[in-house]
Amino acid sequence: MARSSAALQRHERPKQKAKRAGRRLSPAELDAVIETAESLVPSFAPLIVLLAFTGLRAREALGLRWQDIDLDNATIRLRWQLAKDDRTYVPVKTDAGVRDLPILPQLRRRLVEHRLASPWTRPGDRVFAATGGKPKAYRNARRALEKVSDALEIDLASHDFRRSLASYLIIAARADEGAVTGLLGHANIATTRRLYAADWREAEERNALVLRQLADAGIGQ
Repeated sequence: MARSSAALQRHERPKQKAKRAGRRLSPAELDAVIETAESLVPSFAPLIVLLAFTGLRAREALGLRWQDIDLDNATIRLRWQLAKDDRTYVPVKTDAGVRDLPILPQLRRRLVEHRLASPWTRPGDRVFAATGGKPKAYRNARRALEKVSDALEIDLASHDFRRSLASYLIIAARADEGAVTGLLGHANIATTRRLYAADWREAEERNALVLRQLADAGIGQ
């Protein structure tokens, strides 16, 4: 007898064609995701930390080799991504996707720990290696993230890390359009403006509020 959709595991359920919009995780939610990943799916935790602090697409991250990561200079050189067969490599999505990314201190510490614990550390080895040194499969990474999502009772997808980082850059770091476009690897600034228009409006409103508060305090009069 066939099981109902409700009885199926998430990865067994029929796939929805429509993609939902990315959601912005608060810093507290992001910390909870990382903490839960470390305890619940430790073999995928370094990947989740990297997604959280680089804005890489999932297949871009899964395609990384140690030769692409310079821990001394805290830089990731992105040139290739894992293909849909989970074995071969293809160029990143667009020419703009070819980029060098900074490694934030928390991510660097986690990558150092991950490398020390991994048997696959030669330059050509996969950073996120499965049994036998093969790259971890995209579907398995998705399932690991679903376990974290279910444990926290939130709707979570890999794209949410990318969405959240963009918001932090725009609202908290006040990064300009060019910087955000470059870090995310968008083909052009117009794409960045369209995807994150609400974040720039929020940043502008916050800046306007600060200026009003200064004026109310008699500063700059």
